[in-house]
Amino acid sequence: MPEGRSTFTERLLKRFGYTPIRDVSQTHADLAETLQWEQTPAKTLDYLETYERAIWTYASVFRISTAFAKVPFRIYKKRATKKGQRIELLDHLVNYVFETPNPYSTRFDLWEATTAFAEHTGNSYWELVSEGNKPPEEIYVLRPDRMEIKPSKKKLVENYQFEVNGRKIIFLPEDILHFKYFSPTSDLYGTSASASAEKSVILDLYALQFNAQFFKAGARLMGTLETDRHLSDKAFKRLESKWIGRYGGVAKSFKTAVLEEGLKYKPIASSHTDMEFIEQRKMTREEVLAAYGVPPAIVGLFEYANYANSLEQKRLFWQDTMIPKLKKTEENVSSFFLPRYGTRLVGEFDLTVIQALQESEEAKQKIACGLTDSGIMTRNEARHEFYQLDPVDGGDKITIRGKYITLAPEEGSDGKGSELSEADLKDLVVTLRKRFKGRGQ
Repeated sequence: MPEGRSTFTERLLKRFGYTPIRDVSQTHADLAETLQWEQTPAKTLDYLETYERAIWTYASVFRISTAFAKVPFRIYKKRATKKGQRIELLDHLVNYVFETPNPYSTRFDLWEATTAFAEHTGNSYWELVSEGNKPPEEIYVLRPDRMEIKPSKKKLVENYQFEVNGRKIIFLPEDILHFKYFSPTSDLYGTSASASAEKSVILDLYALQFNAQFFKAGARLMGTLETDRHLSDKAFKRLESKWIGRYGGVAKSFKTAVLEEGLKYKPIASSHTDMEFIEQRKMTREEVLAAYGVPPAIVGLFEYANYANSLEQKRLFWQDTMIPKLKKTEENVSSFFLPRYGTRLVGEFDLTVIQALQESEEAKQKIACGLTDSGIMTRNEARHEFYQLDPVDGGDKITIRGKYITLAPEEGSDGKGSELSEADLKDLVVTLRKRFKGRGQ
């Protein structure tokens, strides 16, 4: 058949709203040629090492990963009951896998390591261990610096190659679950906050190193010894040895020097004040925290925060930083992991346990109840708008203070247009008169 012509079946399906699905993406064939040269980002190991070397990177990643790990992950059936209630799975194989991913890790360890690797490098990998076609029974979190993705012409990923102790282990795509952040320059690997904060982290490390050397050298006597006399080599070596022995090092800082033979001391080093050392460190600290989306109060910095402000920072941390990360992860797990344990399963992180979000949940509940009690919204409209819940029987009627009101007789009814009592109607009339008073109504 000439290229570009469709069969009768395809045209018929298209007429009824169905579009044909291609077996192979048109872009992957050419894209794979480019991806063959794409390797694991070179600085992946460097980013991982900053967890042990850079204090603000450690603080940010630690807070994010441990906050992430303490949120319970619940698994439901997609189809709800007739009353709109979801059925949670409590005694399924997948529950046991998440509770004890492998003999060496707990549920908390699984989510903490997954999140920490993703924050440092933009990538995190689960090795899914299963027997034959059975669902996975164990999960191992693999180091991203040891993983390389091999692309395919027919599909994006041909396999994953994990190198350890000089040996390469090849995983099929179904054996690995890849978590990654968006990257504008890579089709295979993600980009982390460490990439954008790299220069700030390096600058902070240099500042710390300089500060350590400053105090190690003595911190006070940094300059030259000058004299008008001629010093022999023997006298020079004796003076140098005596000077370093008496005044060199941190333990000998702040001693008073006694000069001899017409020597004069002339300082030449710049002070920390001249370099605005403290302000420089504050600036790099704020840049690193901003890159990770962590407010200062979350890492214990209360310089500009009072009690109320710190509570607001915690709420913003969860709403703007943590919830998007949780949603991205739960969609990845629900789409590519849970289907192995059965159809129509969905996972969701339980945010009701987060104390910082309880205030907003209570405010949302008050707004929903106020809108339904005033008759502005029906119960089903409020359920969908605020909680994304399915409708319930009788939830499409307007209520005022919890009592039903029908604006017009329903078909098949006895013709009565209102189910409110006379007292309720009087209250409604008084309210309407106050609202329209002075408007000429």
